[in-house]
Amino acid sequence: MTLEEVIDESITKILELNPDLTYAEVYELCSDYLLKFNKPTKEETKIKSLKKYLGKFFEIDLFADEEPKLEEIQPSMSPLQSIPKQYFQERSWAKKDYIIKIHHLDKQI
Repeated sequence: MTLEEVIDESITKILELNPDLTYAEVYELCSDYLLKFNKPTKEETKIKSLKKYLGKFFEIDLFADEEPKLEEIQPSMSPLQSIPKQYFQERSWAKKDYIIKIHHLDKQI
């Protein structure tokens, strides 16, 4: 989606919830907000920031229609696979038990 499409879609949602506003007023608010960004700012960053700003300003959720990303649906690896193998290998310099910390869980090997 381009920035203009996102602006148009966001304004439409805002006008559904706030019929006392006009399209021009909300578009002017969006334009004024977008002026604060430098030219090299990515369009995706502008879109996310604008949605967040309008969501707080009008107290609505503009991210509700977005599809979840693939990483959120399928975890990339199990928690056990995320532990580096070096923690499971014996080291010759120590002759005592090792303690591995796993997210608020202590395991003794």
